[in-house]
Amino acid sequence: MPFNCPAAPADPDPSLVLQTTTVSAGTELIRFYSKSKKYPADSFNPNTGKRIDVEEDGARFNPFPGAPAPNVPTMYAADTLPAAALESVFHNVDHSPSPSFPKMQLVDWHYSRLKVMRNLLVLELTNPHLRQLAVPGRPTSIQEGELIHSPTSEYPNTRTWARFLHESLPTLDGLAWRPRLAGTGWSYVFFGDRFVAGDLKAEPTPTNVDSGSEIRRDRANCQVGQYPNHRIRISRMSQNKRWQVKAHDRDPNAGFLPIRATCAAFGLPLDNQNRTSPKHPYLLYPRDL
Repeated sequence: MPFNCPAAPADPDPSLVLQTTTVSAGTELIRFYSKSKKYPADSFNPNTGKRIDVEEDGARFNPFPGAPAPNVPTMYAADTLPAAALESVFHNVDHSPSPSFPKMQLVDWHYSRLKVMRNLLVLELTNPHLRQLAVPGRPTSIQEGELIHSPTSEYPNTRTWARFLHESLPTLDGLAWRPRLAGTGWSYVFFGDRFVAGDLKAEPTPTNVDSGSEIRRDRANCQVGQYPNHRIRISRMSQNKRWQVKAHDRDPNAGFLPIRATCAAFGLPLDNQNRTSPKHPYLLYPRDL
């Protein structure tokens, strides 16, 4: 059942005390972003002219405070490749059995690794850390599900909590949460007005999602779709320099179609002699992408 998210208090609370967490200097983060926008990996989205009350004008925690006021620049990233992908590339995939994703949508994405150069202060949006955040007009606190698992129609309200926390906690660098589609790793949104040049260091060259040796290496040991017991391993064939996929199933028949669809989306052949790709290849959820 979808969650609804109540709006945050309209005014900041300078007396607010919350338990925060440190993202230590030296931590590696991953950021997926669009090739078409052509901005550096360590740059922040300025959210220029975007309104807080328009669902389509941003994401879960941006923009704020909302046009016509100048918006706070924001950046989304994560500490694992799956978390970063699930909160960007696969963010709008339905929560349903055997979800699918068109391969063509991978073409516009690439990712970069960012090194944190100073300690960053973030608030984890989990129920224990949210207990002190009162909701106007009700006796209970804001909950993790309301902030993270609510549909896009609730974005105008989830953004008010980013605004409230940003304005109430002047030393806060961002927010952290467990990805909506999977519990692995932490996702972050950072507030650009709390950063200076050099706080984040990006690798020189981003990696394309739909090609490149690094992304193929990262896709090894995939967990496919809603079949947690079925895995595929991607490796390099030395003789003809092609990529092969070996399926490892407890039940050799149960997971064949999801594995086949996933491999087809990666553009990789199966090693079971059945090399016919589905007419419409889809990418199902990988554990390690």
